[in-house]
Amino acid sequence: MLSTIGSFGIPLCVEVCNGAASDDVLYLPMIARVEKTLDSQGLLFMGDTKLGSWGNRCTITQKGHYYLTPLSRVQVSFNHLQDLVKSAQEFIYFGDNNGIKAFEQRIKRQHEGHTWQERLIIAILSKSKAAGFTTAGWGVGSKINAFELWKKK
Repeated sequence: MLSTIGSFGIPLCVEVCNGAASDDVLYLPMIARVEKTLDSQGLLFMGDTKLGSWGNRCTITQKGHYYLTPLSRVQVSFNHLQDLVKSAQEFIYFGDNNGIKAFEQRIKRQHEGHTWQERLIIAILSKSKAAGFTTAGWGVGSKINAFELWKKK
């Protein structure tokens, strides 16, 4: 696991793991190391779907930070995604006639007594695919959460 500073990719913290543990429990100790090193709030943490676990997202927002992470199908089911697409009232279209459109939905989240809002952004790529983007935040501050490519089987 690697933490870097800014777009230059300068290494800040490195954690080498044997692969025997689930990734989601590795994020919070790394975040604590970054906080101790930088002594700052409002940091953006980016990671895979394991960063998007309830405990990680809750802790990050409680500390006043932001996150960018894809959501898994456990976190947003395909049926929930379909319901969101059906309830969309306004779409944003990308490019000229490329079939990509998107919309945003804000969702109140609660975990272990902490409440925050996520911005769920859904990008529809074609009739058979939709990418779900969630952007957490506007409760404690604006947090960002990312995308998962969805395909109906």
